[in-house]
Amino acid sequence: MVSLTERSTLPFTAIEVEALAARRALLLALETGFDRVILEGDSQVLITALQNNSYTLSHFGHLIKDIQYLASCFSEIHFSHVRRHCNTVAHALAKRANSIFQYQVWMEDVPPDIISVLEANFLG
Repeated sequence: MVSLTERSTLPFTAIEVEALAARRALLLALETGFDRVILEGDSQVLITALQNNSYTLSHFGHLIKDIQYLASCFSEIHFSHVRRHCNTVAHALAKRANSIFQYQVWMEDVPPDIISVLEANFLG
């Protein structure tokens, strides 16, 4: 397990933020040597576009294309939609990113302030 936070300074739409996060997660997975990946997200639109191996000429189509290219680098990859209430750790990390100024990564761990969210996720 790897977790990361990275602050974005530009105004993006929700789907663009989800796609940028997915792309960054896959880049990190490649950088750290993962070969099999499960990418979870709560944007049904994004996950469906990735599962169908297609992209549109929409405002985020170039991000879908980038993600699909990165996905081709893994021996096994699955895109999975999860409901927002099941994605609390990701949202806590995203909220945390608003208060940092640099890219942060945790290997086999999560930030101390996220531990309670992770524990609640396992229990609930």
